[in-house]
Amino acid sequence: MLILRLILLIVYYWSLKIMAQQKPITMVTLGRPFHLGMLYDVRSDKIITGTTLWDPQNLANHTSTHKQPCTGYEIIAEDSFQNKVHALGVEASLKLSMLGGLISISGSAKYAEDSQRTNHETRMTLKYSTTTHFEQLTMKHLGKGNLNHPDLHDIDLATHVVTGVVYGAEAFFVFDRTLSKGESRKEIGGTLKAMINKIRAFKIEGEAKLNLTEQEKNFVDKLNCKFYGDFHLDENPSTFAEAVRIYRQLPSRLGKNNENVTPKKVWLYPLGLLDSKAMRFVREISSKLVDSSISVIENLHSLEVQTLDLSKNSIFTHFNYMKEDLLDFAARLSEFQRDMKEKIGLYLPKLRGSTGIEESVLFNLFKQVDLSPFNKRKLESWLKEKREAIAIITVLIENLAKDRSLNIMIGSSSLSEVIGDTGYDYICCLSFRFIEENDPQLSDMDNYLYNKSKVNSSHDRQKRKPWFEDGRLVSKIRKNIRQFIEFAAANNVENGKIKFIVDEKYSVEHVNKSAELILYDDGSEKRGFIIPSKPDAPYAKNVTDNTVTLGWTDAAGGTEKIRKYKVMYRKHSDASFVDKNENEKEEKWSEVYTNANQKKIVISNLPSKATFVFKVQSITAIGLSAMSGLSEPIETLTKKGGRLDKKTFINYYQKLHPHDETDIGQLFDRIDVNDDGTIDFNELLVLIAIRKKFGNLEQRLAFVFDLWDDSEDGQIDRKELTNLISAMYYRAGISDQKGEWDPKKRAKEIIAKLDISGDKKLSKQEFVNGCMNDPVTCGLLVPRC
Repeated sequence: MLILRLILLIVYYWSLKIMAQQKPITMVTLGRPFHLGMLYDVRSDKIITGTTLWDPQNLANHTSTHKQPCTGYEIIAEDSFQNKVHALGVEASLKLSMLGGLISISGSAKYAEDSQRTNHETRMTLKYSTTTHFEQLTMKHLGKGNLNHPDLHDIDLATHVVTGVVYGAEAFFVFDRTLSKGESRKEIGGTLKAMINKIRAFKIEGEAKLNLTEQEKNFVDKLNCKFYGDFHLDENPSTFAEAVRIYRQLPSRLGKNNENVTPKKVWLYPLGLLDSKAMRFVREISSKLVDSSISVIENLHSLEVQTLDLSKNSIFTHFNYMKEDLLDFAARLSEFQRDMKEKIGLYLPKLRGSTGIEESVLFNLFKQVDLSPFNKRKLESWLKEKREAIAIITVLIENLAKDRSLNIMIGSSSLSEVIGDTGYDYICCLSFRFIEENDPQLSDMDNYLYNKSKVNSSHDRQKRKPWFEDGRLVSKIRKNIRQFIEFAAANNVENGKIKFIVDEKYSVEHVNKSAELILYDDGSEKRGFIIPSKPDAPYAKNVTDNTVTLGWTDAAGGTEKIRKYKVMYRKHSDASFVDKNENEKEEKWSEVYTNANQKKIVISNLPSKATFVFKVQSITAIGLSAMSGLSEPIETLTKKGGRLDKKTFINYYQKLHPHDETDIGQLFDRIDVNDDGTIDFNELLVLIAIRKKFGNLEQRLAFVFDLWDDSEDGQIDRKELTNLISAMYYRAGISDQKGEWDPKKRAKEIIAKLDISGDKKLSKQEFVNGCMNDPVTCGLLVPRC
């Protein structure tokens, strides 16, 4: 007996709970064909067709109609699902019914399905809405005694009956414009909004001609338009001008007596309030669950759009592997979205009804997603890594393609396109290996969708460092690309025997990602190929009036043996005053070659007092190395300053020492140690050091001044002093005359310091006094000073 009372008590309180939930509700129709007296099941959001509680005539006799004119105009800037359903007036869990596919929408409600497919455009929507009248059933129908078919209560078909309908129409004009590179989304969006705001004020002239400024015309010509509405149009507008024309026709398209309007909003009355036997339990879905569900789907869609945008990057005109991964990623996201929507559609009617299923079922579903490969952080991290990799690879390709004259072939299949070309002896391939054949994230996503048994061992894999965050690897890649470009430039000759290509291959493992250099010799791959190294810029080891002895260093790091070196030289413009980068525009390069692979050469038969620049490259069996940098400008000595013949020497000596009875010719022969009939600067300095007759230090410095005063005007200018200092440095063994050993720089400093008169020249007295106060210069000019 006690148990029976408890059961009755529970039933009583359960009935009260159900009664408390039995209240009329309002709902937008979303293009569905509602009418008064129609039955509706809010658990599944389905219209029950073919049945009614009242006969048609009875309904018609007890329907009241009221005018309800109202017109609205709105601009919608946001493009999310939440914003779209808000614009449509959708509330509460009806959003989930749309998301889960429980509702078949039509007309203007199709706007909710218009998802943005790229972030490289700005979108804005113009909404037009109007209502005309309201119909409702009178209170005489709302009673058990007035039901024509009360037996329908016993069949669990519906939960509510339609007792009121608002009629009207809506239209959505979706305008979008592709953003060009460098355009501001905010600025374009502001202009678009201003143009949409003008639509109501436009006056149409003749054949739909708009009164637009030239600037406005240029802007609207780039706009696309899509139309979603409750109006029957012969053709939907696709341009701004067509949208303006249709917009202005909308009121007239409702019909003379508003016969073209559609149901826009309905009032639903619970069947349980008509008959307690028809009482049905309907659970309200919490706003938290609604928002969580929409957030999951919107995040997935946003990532899909970002991925598709990335897949359109310009580098994919060359390479395919990463694009295939991106498209695969987008496809998995799309599949997962469909799967999630299907599950929401499956669980939602059960959650609303008294089936024993709680909201925790969907919350647990989202928790499982968070622990899966479709976790938001994992997806965003994978996409971020791809975006950064694309940015880096784009720059690498731009460097490779910058000089089109090199004719470097870039593409995934470039090797297969040239491997059979017998016109080439060698193929030098730069192989990009940045993509794994079986990307772990994609494999995990695929397994989660189709083979969950494999996911447990893979979805917890540790996060690995991207290849582009490995400083040593990036440095090696940069070096390989730089050497590849230089090697291609060095061998860019017509009918060359070597072809340069860039292709891509899968990396075997994550750790093997690289930009690898591969040489194909008659189609056979030579492993471990290293490009011939680039020699350092040459420098002068010795200079005379007609020769330059060059030396250089070369790491010789390539795998190909160096056969010899090619040295190229040409005249340099005014060596004293022109920067070395301002080389002659017309002068052609002369070429000489070394014997074997020695890193030294004497270049003869050069004009005296002339300035040259030099560069060098090695020659191997497969081709030339990259060209070295240019040498510093090197000037040959003047004949007077470089070497003195016997006649000239005797003439100078007699002028300086007219009373000296020494056999000057014999003295010359003694110091001409190489017996070539001339003496050079070193030999002259030996004479100055051993001959006391040259006088004291001041007199000997005066003798040196006279020798280097080419113009014999009693002054040494900057150019003459540069020649003197250069000769001094060579005597001291300073062959690399750069930086602090730059003769031009040193000459400029000496003149600035010693030039008392300010004429940028040194008189004999200024020269002598300056050298006597500079022990270093004095020691180079006059031994034993």
